[in-house]
Amino acid sequence: MAGSLYPRLQHLRLSHSSKVTFDSCPRKLEFRKFYNLARVNEASLAGNAGSAMHEGWYEWLRTNDADAALWRMMQHYPIEFQKSPMDQRSLECCFITLQEMMAFEGFAHTNIAKIAVPQADGTSEERYAIEVPFEIFFANFSLDGRFNEDGSPCVPVSWIGYIDAILYDFFANKFIPIDVKTTTKNLSDYVPMFANDAQMLPYALVLETVTGQHFDEVEITYLLAYIDALMPKVRPLTFKRSHADVTEWAQEAALMLRQLQMFYTAGWFPRHGQSCVNWGICPYYQYCETRDHDYLNAYFGTNEMFEEAQKDDSFQPWFTMSLELEGL
Repeated sequence: MAGSLYPRLQHLRLSHSSKVTFDSCPRKLEFRKFYNLARVNEASLAGNAGSAMHEGWYEWLRTNDADAALWRMMQHYPIEFQKSPMDQRSLECCFITLQEMMAFEGFAHTNIAKIAVPQADGTSEERYAIEVPFEIFFANFSLDGRFNEDGSPCVPVSWIGYIDAILYDFFANKFIPIDVKTTTKNLSDYVPMFANDAQMLPYALVLETVTGQHFDEVEITYLLAYIDALMPKVRPLTFKRSHADVTEWAQEAALMLRQLQMFYTAGWFPRHGQSCVNWGICPYYQYCETRDHDYLNAYFGTNEMFEEAQKDDSFQPWFTMSLELEGL
């Protein structure tokens, strides 16, 4: 069976970043997911500085303590990448911008939501709705086209992600999913950057699961933080999303799954040369020359640099849900 070309793949977990990777170079996604490799050598000032600012903002939501938030951001900041305080994402710039984020008054009528997270013993645990991990299973799709006797996929595929935060607007009596975006692009209008962005569309499904309520329409908010030492800016971009929008996301996911199944069955993923250099040379570049599955499986199975490759195994979703896609 063609699927045996990837013996380490038992369950394929995709995400918004997986789709971005797939769109840029399917071969890169093959290395990362189908050989189940860790993201090696892909750290960067841009990505890690943004993650540090997220950590600081999360601490602010939890504690409302500015000093604690700034300290947490500094603890996570990738100082090894910074060359100068004048770097756009220098520690100094991130420090000042995080202060601007904490001073932002656009959420004055909101609190961080608390949600009941189901536990294995049937009870629930109340947690702040910060960095909420979720997983959506595509119930009617199996990567190898086979299903077990109970109807479950032999090689299940799911979509995972994190909601940065869910706020509760106590004036409007509504929940607001938030996604924080740090940027160094100083634009007069940020709407075109996110008006058609699909990352937050499945959040509507998660919100229904979290609250137990049905929503005909959900407001999603991108909280943009323009990083700058002198004139940092914080701007919320709010869009209304309907079930028609979520259906469009599902249709695009189904298209991706059909392509993945075709490449998986053939044991061949196309590579896009223009993606070999992007934020540095692709970490899988040196292995991309060969398509010998036996060699690659043997190499990746014994090379110690990939011992921690089972990164997705540490992913523990707070909420799981099932979705059947049309056309599969």
